[in-house]
Amino acid sequence: MEYRDPKGKQTTCFANVAEKMGIDIVKAKEEAAKLGWEIPEEQLVKVVKKRGRPAKESGKGDEVVVKRKRGRKKKVSVMADQIADLVEAASQEVHATDEEKEAEVEEMKKKAAEAKDDAQLELVFTNFDKGFTTQTTCPIAKKPINPVCFSEKDGKKTFFCCGKCKAAFDKKSE
Repeated sequence: MEYRDPKGKQTTCFANVAEKMGIDIVKAKEEAAKLGWEIPEEQLVKVVKKRGRPAKESGKGDEVVVKRKRGRKKKVSVMADQIADLVEAASQEVHATDEEKEAEVEEMKKKAAEAKDDAQLELVFTNFDKGFTTQTTCPIAKKPINPVCFSEKDGKKTFFCCGKCKAAFDKKSE
């Protein structure tokens, strides 16, 4: 059974082939004897080959091995954590004490006193004003707003990205 064909494959036992094709081994021996052939005894023993990857042997027989689930791990939803963080941050902002708010206003007043002209004064209060507007983009160019460029009508401020957009808006509204 050491013979290999020219392609490198090993031969199969006659007992395995006979079983697969439904041939009776006794009749096969008789026919071989008529032709003057002899079937070797090692070819008449059925060989059972194991298929697939061999099972892993655990060196420790006492320990119970926990089998892991097959396949890819499921993704953990991070969105719930992000929402919880945002809600917590919002609640901290809402529950800010009056002392913290007063301290922020005082800081703004100090910066305003240090400002030399109107442009710097506007820039000091941009953070304050930006916190109370929901507008983030220019209605004309759809670019981020510049807190210095705005138009006020009926007590409502509309912010723009540049002076050209403000002029175009003012022309339309007249």
